[in-house]
Amino acid sequence: MGLSLKDYANNKEIKNINEIELLNEDSLTSRALKFAIEAHGDTRRKDGILYINHPIAVANMVRENGYCDECIAAAYLHDVVEDTKYTLEDIAKTFTSKVAHLVDCASEPDKSLDWEDRKKHTINLIPNLSKEECIVPLCDKINNIEDLINGDNRYGDEFYSKFKRPKDYHEWYYFNLLNGFKKVFGYNDLVKRFAVDIAYLFLKNEELYDFNKNLEIPKRK
Repeated sequence: MGLSLKDYANNKEIKNINEIELLNEDSLTSRALKFAIEAHGDTRRKDGILYINHPIAVANMVRENGYCDECIAAAYLHDVVEDTKYTLEDIAKTFTSKVAHLVDCASEPDKSLDWEDRKKHTINLIPNLSKEECIVPLCDKINNIEDLINGDNRYGDEFYSKFKRPKDYHEWYYFNLLNGFKKVFGYNDLVKRFAVDIAYLFLKNEELYDFNKNLEIPKRK
């Protein structure tokens, strides 16, 4: 018999599982979390943290902002297709076609493509999504850049040796994403948080933007 979600919650390396998921392990979101935990297994992020903590953080952010259970489930599952053996068809069959679609909106195309091509795909996709389709990508990118900030603060530019491209490429990527998210959401609280993170990481000034006055973000590259 396999482990239950409560068993996984007892793993001290798995952080911040929402208590809601433990109340009904048959719910859509609980099943999605358990599926993601087992799919990602012992995989770790570049900072050494167990990988599953990233989708948990993204799902918590999606839930805190009032989005539906399908969006929360997609947040737990958003890296499963990119990084594990499972496909969108598996997600649709195990959960729903809507969850699979939302995961697809948060996924890059074939990882054998060049880094720039994969990032351009996301940059071009974001402005054409609905808020519901875009909430997982936005929360994903917020969590990613805040992890970058932690690594940058700790290791400086050496941290980017763990990635496929140096820091200035990440600057280009995140500024362009910000423009896309602004078109979908306007300057809501999450977009403001993302903009402040970008200003802090790349320009070392988290107070760069007055969101009531400066409604345009500088373009990069």
